[in-house]
Amino acid sequence: MQLISPAFNNGEFIPIKYTGLGEDLSIPLIFKDLNPLGKSIALIMDDPDAPREEPFVHWVIFNIPSSILKIPEGIPTNNKVLSLEGAIQGKNDAGKIGYIGPNPPSGVHTYKIKAYLLDSFLDLKEGVLKKDLEKEMQDHIISKALLEGKFQAKEKI
Repeated sequence: MQLISPAFNNGEFIPIKYTGLGEDLSIPLIFKDLNPLGKSIALIMDDPDAPREEPFVHWVIFNIPSSILKIPEGIPTNNKVLSLEGAIQGKNDAGKIGYIGPNPPSGVHTYKIKAYLLDSFLDLKEGVLKKDLEKEMQDHIISKALLEGKFQAKEKI
């Protein structure tokens, strides 16, 4: 399984329009080389460079049918995403549903977008937290992919 974005290459800087300093649009993503046994995809985007014990969670979305190979930019922050056949969004660490773009307090942070191909759909409700999604999908993962993007905060003067 591969995860890529038409907006930036792995390890490069995330364009400002996908950040808290820009339009705060969710990043467009493309899935490649999926195992045909996969039923659904789960995504988690977090920032392990956040100045706290656990990575800051920017996006939790799951039950994306594996037949969907592209996620467009700007997914609405609804509980269920109709354009993704009812995919369900969880809570980010700002306490909101859906995507919240990078906006680190200082320095360059590396954001990890992790995709998981699962052998089933998950019976979880909207607003689920990352830790609960990870626990529920643990025995259902067929394959994983990682896309990393960087973003640098504007230094305060």
